[in-house]
Amino acid sequence: MCRIVAYIGEEIRLEDLVLNFPHNLMVQSYAPTELLSGSVNLDGFGCGWYNKKVESDPAQYATLLPLWADNQFPTIAKAVTSSVIISAVRNATPPLPNELSAVQPYASGKYMFTHNGFIKVYEKFRRKMENDLPEEQFNRMQNRTDSAIIFSVFRWKLSEVQGSGSPIREALLKTLDWLKDYSSDADFTSNLNIGISDGENMTFIRHEIKGECNSLYYNRSHKQFPNGVFIASEPLDDDAGWKVVPENNMIEISLGGEPILSDLN
Repeated sequence: MCRIVAYIGEEIRLEDLVLNFPHNLMVQSYAPTELLSGSVNLDGFGCGWYNKKVESDPAQYATLLPLWADNQFPTIAKAVTSSVIISAVRNATPPLPNELSAVQPYASGKYMFTHNGFIKVYEKFRRKMENDLPEEQFNRMQNRTDSAIIFSVFRWKLSEVQGSGSPIREALLKTLDWLKDYSSDADFTSNLNIGISDGENMTFIRHEIKGECNSLYYNRSHKQFPNGVFIASEPLDDDAGWKVVPENNMIEISLGGEPILSDLN
């Protein structure tokens, strides 16, 4: 399992989100408290952020080093500010590959994506899932992990809903429907904490198909950062504003807006 932190709101430094909290992402990489499986997240670290003054697409940093062993990111994190950030530490699910292309968040155009979870016995379903993809999306897959195919399906469904009022929401719901088509197989179980941003909006789901939900929290009223919204696999500190995202729910936030929760059942 992985751990994720994200932020949308008034500009903050990368280090404010990733490194400066008591139970920050570095601590969660070696001492997580709510993992469903595994004990450490040492298979890489990634961070993505937007600087709309430069371009609409996100910037990315990724390494196969565990976050605690990375001496480069802290120097970047002090100097870079952003209003939309997603960061993750990885615990690779065997037998999926431990390679740099698998370190999240992923990006394609203006969209940034992260997935905390797994498709159980993915090797059993991978060939069929890949064959079900349109050729364009198959050819654009960043790697052959379950997270990569979920992102590919999201991009596919996004192309079908462009022009709708909430394209991220609609594409994500269609992605879930596509995954649920496999659930008739007794072996199919998926754990689906997914986060997506286009630089102006951020959407996360806490969801599962025949399994158990990973932990996910949000904070709209942090005493140190009242002008933003945090999303995290585990609370970053003891601030009273941390709330649980209910199981099988979606949380949507726009820059400057309030979080909107909706039930996926």
